[in-house]
Amino acid sequence: MSRRKEKIDPNQMEFEFEFGDQVDRYIEVREQIKDAIEQGPPAIEFENEFEICAEIAVAAKRSLREWGGSRDDLVDAINAYFGRTQEGAEAIPPTCRNPLTKNMLNNYFSKPNSYPMPAYLLVAIQQVTGRMYPAEAIVGYGGAKVATGAELRQMTLGKLEENMDEMRKLKRELRRR
Repeated sequence: MSRRKEKIDPNQMEFEFEFGDQVDRYIEVREQIKDAIEQGPPAIEFENEFEICAEIAVAAKRSLREWGGSRDDLVDAINAYFGRTQEGAEAIPPTCRNPLTKNMLNNYFSKPNSYPMPAYLLVAIQQVTGRMYPAEAIVGYGGAKVATGAELRQMTLGKLEENMDEMRKLKRELRRR
């Protein structure tokens, strides 16, 4: 081993290691996400079934509003989605229900206590408008949320990372033994 001292050039810059702050922030955010995952969204409370009917009607109207079409357009699109025609309804045996009318749609939207919206109609509204608000209104009462495809991919990546962390911990434990 040599006994000489290394001479460091006084003009040489030193590295600035700021990774500690980044790692600390990453760990903090990760813990917050983990806590949020464990708690989950709170269930929505309701007083009675009429409140639920009104909430679902509001969600369906919001889908229509954001879709940009009129109620007539929505009625036509729903009838086309289900393949509803007057001839099909009058056939023996019937191949479909009677076509939806604008008056009936207005009743579903405006008088949800007297005319609760059927679930199959909510499916059609979601498919036609491309909005998931009716489903969000329904699952919110159970403390759940609707996830988009991108959110599902993020959750899958999170699960993968969690599993990889667990594997690293097990690997360290095995090496210590």
